[in-house]
Amino acid sequence: MSQRLDDWLEFGSHVSRHVEEYTVPQYGDKGQDQATEFTIDECLAHVKRYINRYGKNQRGKEDQERDFLKMAQYVQIAWDKWKGGER
Repeated sequence: MSQRLDDWLEFGSHVSRHVEEYTVPQYGDKGQDQATEFTIDECLAHVKRYINRYGKNQRGKEDQERDFLKMAQYVQIAWDKWKGGER
């Protein structure tokens, strides 16, 4: 296995825990949460919001980590919508 794939799988396990332990309990699952109704552009706007926030405030390491995980999740939701034919 390549190191890139190994790194991706480790990151993916963090995203998986974030979804199961933070996002779903707080916002609901697919079909019940706000993101279900978001367009691809709205998902990407959320990603940009977290990108723009990086390094600009006094957020601690845990909050910064959560922002990276949120970015990944919004990219995944946008990708899923794109894959399903939304444009």
